[in-house]
Amino acid sequence: FAVRNLFRDYFDAVIYTKNKGTFSQNYIEAAKDVFNKGKWYKMYMENGGASASFYNQDQGRDMSKKGILTKISDFNETIELIPRVAEMKATYERLIAEGKTHEEAIQEAMFDAAEVTVNFGKGGISTKWLSSNLIPYLGGAVQGSVKFYDTFIHPESFEAWKSSMIRAGLMAIPALILNEAIFGGDEDYEELADDVKANYYLFKIGKNKFIRIPR
Repeated sequence: FAVRNLFRDYFDAVIYTKNKGTFSQNYIEAAKDVFNKGKWYKMYMENGGASASFYNQDQGRDMSKKGILTKISDFNETIELIPRVAEMKATYERLIAEGKTHEEAIQEAMFDAAEVTVNFGKGGISTKWLSSNLIPYLGGAVQGSVKFYDTFIHPESFEAWKSSMIRAGLMAIPALILNEAIFGGDEDYEELADDVKANYYLFKIGKNKFIRIPR
């Protein structure tokens, strides 16, 4: 789950970031900062960043969990925080350089951080209740669909749509090239759907069996 989220959140963030030129570098720096609970991690948490996390939505994480379950939950939360802290850092530094005050910069930076991947803090009372009690991950599915619609179906401008389409296309190229280089000509691979080849890094583990890691 954590490995899947690591790939998914990074590639989603590359598409949705407001800081195209600096996000990837900030992602690397944010990863170190989050694991070490450094300056940017503390700034993010002190300004309410945890509310956008899946592991803190609704009633928050169940702190009664012990041992390995707590460690797994903590690690998953850490992975989820990295793109958000990276986006916050990138936006904050950009706005400060433009002359904005700390208060103005941090407010916009926190908004961008919440929106760079699925914002689990969003959603109505009914959706959150259903997600918590009857349909796991419903909130995430709804918010993911809304984000896709806002970005690709009803964007704020043609330029925004074009930029998102280009980045989404570029994100698919590495997976296609790698998969074709490794499995080109393999009968099992050729039977896979084209969208699977484009959207997953594939590792063959047996006859007609592949491990799929989202690009």
